[in-house]
Amino acid sequence: MSVKVEYSVVVERPVADVWAFMDDLDNYPEWVSGLDKAYQLTAGPKQVGTRMAAVYIFLGRRGIAPACSQPSTAKRPSRATRTLAGARAQ
Repeated sequence: MSVKVEYSVVVERPVADVWAFMDDLDNYPEWVSGLDKAYQLTAGPKQVGTRMAAVYIFLGRRGIAPACSQPSTAKRPSRATRTLAGARAQ
């Protein structure tokens, strides 16, 4: 099953400030509902193919979702996409 989620919001800040905040994995729990923690699995800067993992809490259970980051380099720093795959509950 595939699910596509899109969400938009207007933030009255410079694009560079918003991008820096949203690109910092330590800030992910502040803007991703149900996220407990996010961390990068591969070394180096985030780019197409960078592997990350996220720990979510859903219905009281923690789940780890390995992810592949896919920034849309043509639109950086204003747009990025992320593909999540392989979530499992613990």
